[in-house]
Amino acid sequence: MVLLMLIFLSAWLATIARAFYNKRHIPWLPAASAGMAAQPLISVIVPARNEARDIQAALDSLLRQEGVNLEIIAVNDHSQDATGRIMDDAARSDPRLRVIHHPPLEPGWLGKANAMRAGLEGAAGEYILFSDADVIYHPRGLVSAFNEMRQRDYDLISCLPLVKFRLFWEHAMLPMLIAGLAKLVPEKRQQDPGRPDAMASGALILVRRDVLRQIDDLQSIRGNMADDVALAREVKRAGFRTGYRFGPQLMSIEMFKSNREAFVSTTKNILLVIEDSIWLAPLIPFYTLILFWLPLYVLARGLWQQDLFLAGAGLGVYLVQYLSLFITRGLFSFRPLKALAFPLAAAVVAYCLSRAYVLRLQGKIDWRGRTIRVR
Repeated sequence: MVLLMLIFLSAWLATIARAFYNKRHIPWLPAASAGMAAQPLISVIVPARNEARDIQAALDSLLRQEGVNLEIIAVNDHSQDATGRIMDDAARSDPRLRVIHHPPLEPGWLGKANAMRAGLEGAAGEYILFSDADVIYHPRGLVSAFNEMRQRDYDLISCLPLVKFRLFWEHAMLPMLIAGLAKLVPEKRQQDPGRPDAMASGALILVRRDVLRQIDDLQSIRGNMADDVALAREVKRAGFRTGYRFGPQLMSIEMFKSNREAFVSTTKNILLVIEDSIWLAPLIPFYTLILFWLPLYVLARGLWQQDLFLAGAGLGVYLVQYLSLFITRGLFSFRPLKALAFPLAAAVVAYCLSRAYVLRLQGKIDWRGRTIRVR
């Protein structure tokens, strides 16, 4: 039993090592100094579905950007809450912001990609920024990304924001986010034209408008739930240069509105972590269960049998797993006491992976209360 526990721990430490490597080999982008300015028009497209809690603060942070010339197109993607009304109120106070409501959802298009397309059709900018509706920007966040893009001669740049955790189930999901961090693409691979690897985060994707035209705009990602990564790969496949940065000083995000949403929403992209080995999907819940709960079982059994070696082994592995979560500090802001619940990630993985696998077999995707058939 102890040997099995150590074997699974070794596999987890390999994931930690990959995540740590990526954290060291993906550049971090600081906020630009005051006075640096970008003159070309940037069209900011903000698709939003049921984002009433965050949309006002997100739009305010965009309207406060320094050193950039921008227009903002907020797209209300058939929201069932007050998102559209809040957008309209914000637009009345600033002429740079306009709102598109309820763009028709055509067959084969996912809601977010469809909303992005609706905003793109009316965009006048030389550069396009796709941004999620719950991102809060530093006042010089956009000019920082733009200057980095120009200095590095990128055609597309994307940044990962600081992710703030508040909710219990968000903290339980920390191991899943570490697995996602391990899947990121380090700079050397991103810049290798001989490899298809490219990475992007939906919080900030800044891309040249003429580049989008050359890849037929968003047609190729219309049915892809991972629209951010898919767009970066399409741009690179077409021979253009893409860049990816950690940007916790540029922007922040709180991912979920409630514990229920935190528990179920990973269904959307959990299969991306094993996209190259999708056949492993039925086995992952068992792996996660053994990985995080066997140490607790060994600890409990050791205490029950008054076996100090067994109890110490279980406690030691649990503490190693817990302390490994702290490699994410700087990118993820979480509360150490709540993070003690990380073994419950097994429940999230089992539910979301099972649900995602069934939807995949049915050719469907479910997101924010809307199920769309993609094939």
